[in-house]
Amino acid sequence: MNDAPSFDEVGPDDPDGEYDWAEEPPSVFRVLLLGGSERDQAVVENAGDAVIDPIAEVFAARLGSSWAHEVRRTRPDVVVIRVDALGEDPLRRVKRFFKSEPTLPVVVLARADQPELRLEALTAGAQDFYVRDDVELDPRGFIRALRHASIRHRRTVTLDGLARRYAHDLQRLKQHTDVDPLTGYANARGLERALMREANRTSRGHDDAALVIEIDDWPVHEQQLARREAETGARTAAEAVRLGLRDMDLLARIKGPRFVALLTGTGRTGAIAAANRVRDHVRAAPIRIGEGRSFSVTGSVAILELGPEDRSVSRLVERAEPILERIRASCCLWRSTIGS
Repeated sequence: MNDAPSFDEVGPDDPDGEYDWAEEPPSVFRVLLLGGSERDQAVVENAGDAVIDPIAEVFAARLGSSWAHEVRRTRPDVVVIRVDALGEDPLRRVKRFFKSEPTLPVVVLARADQPELRLEALTAGAQDFYVRDDVELDPRGFIRALRHASIRHRRTVTLDGLARRYAHDLQRLKQHTDVDPLTGYANARGLERALMREANRTSRGHDDAALVIEIDDWPVHEQQLARREAETGARTAAEAVRLGLRDMDLLARIKGPRFVALLTGTGRTGAIAAANRVRDHVRAAPIRIGEGRSFSVTGSVAILELGPEDRSVSRLVERAEPILERIRASCCLWRSTIGS
């Protein structure tokens, strides 16, 4: 009797199973035999007859025939490949079959003196193997291998589907962890990821810059507003800043009314032009906080030319703070000023 590789035979009918792996494998199999002779076909058919006829039909494909064509013609439930009859490099054709027909369970037939070939076939994608002798197949062991392959393949298909679904969910979760929920733009985490990427670009000679934008005297405004009104103000300010940037630029809110714009592929001249646009849009945007109520704000902008060492948000804030402090000390309330 054939001993299949270590694999618990827990099928969808297992009362202790925690997941409905898929529908039951068929109790009657249509088998496509690849690489076998007419004698092999008769042996497989006889194995079915010995176990109350669980094999409905056996189809054999010759070595020189198109396996893909035979699959389309016969529509099998399980494919059996006799690997010892495939010549000097049997795995090459077997792997090609797995790649072209990933939706079918496969059992490989091999001789007892071919353990490495069996292992490589399983690694390449087969669901089970059966050790054949020179006379006949053990019918119950062979049918067990067909059932194993079908169960294992259905589990694989189910798990692949789960993996794709969870990969999509994980990607969405990562996106949410990088997004500021108030404004919908990047948060500090998302900005830091972008800085790490851009640091590699700047090390290769790309001219990148950043704008650190602060809404002037925001704490004063915030004290006079309800929480929801303050949030509306922050969102409006973010939209105003965004209007002054290019589509390719990244905007992030890092804390309160402070924003950072990451400008890729622009030098100092381009950064100054962007800072002026941002300043003008912020000053021109009325912040509506209710019926007939609105106010205007101004913004101060620090321009930073980025180098390979600028890989963190804290580094940008550290560089920008002296510039913003000079602006606060030298300008009046209605300042809308830039500095570098």
